[in-house]
Amino acid sequence: MNMITNSTPNYRPAKPPAEKKPFISPQLVLHALRRWWMIVIPIGMVLGSAGAAGLWSRYEPVYKASAWLQIEEVSPYLAFQDRSDSRKFVANQVALMRSHIVLGSVVSNKDVSSTPELKNSVDIIAALGRNINVRAVSGSEMYSVEFQSTDPVKASLIVNEVAKSYYNLHNQTEAVKDKRVLDLLETEKNSRESGLKDLRGVVKTLAIETTGKDPYVVTSSSERAGTYSPVSELQSRLVSAKVEKLVLEVEHQALKEIHEKETFIVPETGLNQAVEQHPDVLTLRARIATNGSTALEYEKTAVNFKDNATYQKLQKQILADKEDLAKLKIDLKTIGKEDLEARYLASKEEELSHVEIRLNGLNISVTKIQEMLDKEMKLAKKTSGDTFELEIKQRELEELSDIHRMIESRILKIRTEQRAPSRVALLPEIPVPTVPIEKLPYKNMLMIFMVGLAAPFGLAVLKEALTVKVSGREQLELQSNTPVLAEISQLPKRRTMSPGNSTVSTSLRMYEESIDSLRTNIMLPNNSDDIKVIVVSSACSREGKTSVACQLAISLARSSGRKTLLIDGDMRSPDIHNVFEVPKSPGLAEVLNRDIPLKDAINREWSDSVHLLTAGTLMTSPHKLLGTNVFDKLMKGVRGRYRYVVLDTPPVLAASEALVMAKQADVSLVCAMRDVSRISQVQSVVERLESVGASPMGTVLNGVSASYYSYHYGHYGYNHA
Repeated sequence: MNMITNSTPNYRPAKPPAEKKPFISPQLVLHALRRWWMIVIPIGMVLGSAGAAGLWSRYEPVYKASAWLQIEEVSPYLAFQDRSDSRKFVANQVALMRSHIVLGSVVSNKDVSSTPELKNSVDIIAALGRNINVRAVSGSEMYSVEFQSTDPVKASLIVNEVAKSYYNLHNQTEAVKDKRVLDLLETEKNSRESGLKDLRGVVKTLAIETTGKDPYVVTSSSERAGTYSPVSELQSRLVSAKVEKLVLEVEHQALKEIHEKETFIVPETGLNQAVEQHPDVLTLRARIATNGSTALEYEKTAVNFKDNATYQKLQKQILADKEDLAKLKIDLKTIGKEDLEARYLASKEEELSHVEIRLNGLNISVTKIQEMLDKEMKLAKKTSGDTFELEIKQRELEELSDIHRMIESRILKIRTEQRAPSRVALLPEIPVPTVPIEKLPYKNMLMIFMVGLAAPFGLAVLKEALTVKVSGREQLELQSNTPVLAEISQLPKRRTMSPGNSTVSTSLRMYEESIDSLRTNIMLPNNSDDIKVIVVSSACSREGKTSVACQLAISLARSSGRKTLLIDGDMRSPDIHNVFEVPKSPGLAEVLNRDIPLKDAINREWSDSVHLLTAGTLMTSPHKLLGTNVFDKLMKGVRGRYRYVVLDTPPVLAASEALVMAKQADVSLVCAMRDVSRISQVQSVVERLESVGASPMGTVLNGVSASYYSYHYGHYGYNHA
């Protein structure tokens, strides 16, 4: 007699409805991997390898070319150091290198515009700007202009052209600006000299009238140093601010004049190519080509094709499209020119606006210093008496003299520093690169391989997510909202039931022990005297309910020592007669059809304790047979004769007569097969049983592997010594 190893009752009350779970959960992913890995891994490896091989076959090595420039943060000088913001200067130069001012002249070169990475671009200048890279090398003053292309010669040409174009533009702009600033400063100096001479005469006259002394004979600054030191300080600050403002105004005027004289040259080659690659132009060209091919076929095959209405219509359409194409190209070229000119003007306006912002700041400073000086002058007037007017004129003279000297100093500084080394240096050209960035795209090949490997697995996960098959005990309990009464070990193979068979395999014994555990978990939590009829059902076929019903009947008879009746209620597709190797007829169908009495239909030959009522031969609809009161009388009769009755019903979803049978049950069980049954179908069966008043006691999880069952529940054998 088999021993029940996991006899501790594991019946649990039904849980409240579970919260809605995510569409794809980690448990689902693990379940899909466990179920499909033997299929998806080989397919994934084939797909991934094919994708990586395809990338390798189409791979073109990419080369990176570089041109080097040196942009010094501090401008080189001979005598006068430039105190301007070096960081802003460098940032402006980097931006200038990537601007359309520089790139526009570069793309006018046909060899540049035919580069593979640029030739199909609608806006070739913008495409070059996106692909060109300018970076500082290791935080130094060296800057690398870089471009990557499958054509190393074109890549080298582009970076050298960009570097040269920028270098020439920078030097030309600086030279023109310095020359114009010098001209304006010279003009300003000359215009102030006559006024300075007149003011000296006025000061001399006032000094003689007021003090009787010639102010140019005795130095007056030492005499007044202590009396008007606040005025002197403010006046000195005012002079410096005015001179700085004057120089900035001159620079602003010089830039403005340079910009007005400059003529923007539209890069015709780049513009024409951009027009040719415009989507609308390509669409019209394709339509002209298609209609032209059709018209040519007419010319080859049709007789008197010129008189053919369709041919004439095609010719008119081709002519109209050509006219539209010519007009479109003119319009696009005009729009392109206007766009480039607008961008050019915008960059110039931005440069001027930076100078204007600095000018506004200086204007505010000059105004504030002037207000403070006026205030100090009013205080000085009260203490100076008759000499105040003279002192005012002397201050004006000093201010004009200082401004004049500072203008001369600035002119001298510019002329001196024109001979200083350039702040930007173009380094010698680097040879055309001969080694690609990478010989093979290992990273991309690996990525494609991983994508190919994951694709079939993703499909497997999606399939599992859509079908949501039963994968384990916890999932079944949570989503069916019913307890799992037992996990049934896999039946190793199809077998017949033999009452005298004591030599069984370990896997088969494990199956029997799991059924004994189910029987224990049904009986112990309940009043076993009230349980007579046990219905075993399932959602669909092939979910193991017949095997469970057969073995459960044997287990009940063996444990109680009393007679048990096993009824095959699946009259459409019976199987119990095959399991026990007994005749199928007469059986349940003949009893319900009143062809034979119940006592003659029951098979008592297989075992004294387990009697069988097979399905019989169905000659009419099972609904018709169950629609009478014969089945109810039959069940009442067997309740009185047998201690237990196990009723194997047909699948509930496929055969609704199973619900009629289930109403006769004291205990209903719903079988689900691991990795086969769908959760939604199990839920539907539970709901249908509840709707007819045959609420299931729980579910039974079939198909658990012997290794899993042994690991979780152990195995307790027999000592035959």
